[in-house]
Amino acid sequence: FTGVTTKSAAQATLSFGTNQIIQNIKDASEIGKKETIKIVKRFDDFAKDVNNEGFYNSVKNLYLQDQKKIKETYLFHR
Repeated sequence: FTGVTTKSAAQATLSFGTNQIIQNIKDASEIGKKETIKIVKRFDDFAKDVNNEGFYNSVKNLYLQDQKKIKETYLFHR
């Protein structure tokens, strides 16, 4: 520490602290990118399933079954 002045120590401390903050931001950004990619992949997989003909038929059948139950309940309660 020979020849170290207060100004250079403060500058070094500020530089080190700034570098640490920047590194933390980069790390958080990388984690965020990875999570975003996972979410987009899940969404794409879901979209592929939705475009599948079988998916629409399944939803249609469930809807029709539900409508039938509603009509039966309505008739029963009259």
